[in-house]
Amino acid sequence: MPARHLIVGGGTAGLNAIRTVREEERMRGLDPSEITLVSAERCYSRMVLPYYLWGTISESHVYTATPAALTAWKVKALVGRKAKALDAAARTLTLDDDATVEFDDCLIATGSRAAKAPIPGADGPGVHCFWTLDEATDVLAAFNKPIPTGTDPGDQRLGWGDERPRGE
Repeated sequence: MPARHLIVGGGTAGLNAIRTVREEERMRGLDPSEITLVSAERCYSRMVLPYYLWGTISESHVYTATPAALTAWKVKALVGRKAKALDAAARTLTLDDDATVEFDDCLIATGSRAAKAPIPGADGPGVHCFWTLDEATDVLAAFNKPIPTGTDPGDQRLGWGDERPRGE
C-alpha cells in the first residue's frame, strides 16, 4: 500500500513538500503515493503580498497552485477546509465538518501569524496587518476609500506615502 501523506497548509512549505515527495518518487522510480492537502485557503505565496499591495502584480499572480496543477500532481485537495483535531496516535485528522483523514505521516505547514505590537492603539481602527491575502485585501480596501477632509494623506497611505497612489 502506498504511503498516505497528509499536508495541512497550502502555503510555500506545503507546496514544496508536495513537489519534493513527487520528485523523490520520480527519481526513485516509485509509484505515486497518496497525498492529501488540507488548506483553509487557496494555495498562495505570502512572500509576494507586498508586490500585490504595491500593485506590481495582480491577485492572480499571488496564487501558486491551481486546482489543475494539484490534480496533475495527484493530490487530493481539500481546499476551503480546516483541521479541527489531530490524533497522532491514531494517525487521523478531524476536519471542520467532523470528517476524518487517515495518514501515515503528517506535515503541519500552516505558517505563522502577524503579531501586533503590544502597545495601546495597535488594535485600533486604521491599523492593519497583511500576513494573509484576506488581510492584504482589507488593507487595499481601507486605502482605496476617500481620504477624509482635513487629514494628511500620508496618514491614510501608510507605507506608500502620497507619492504613488495605487493604480497610477
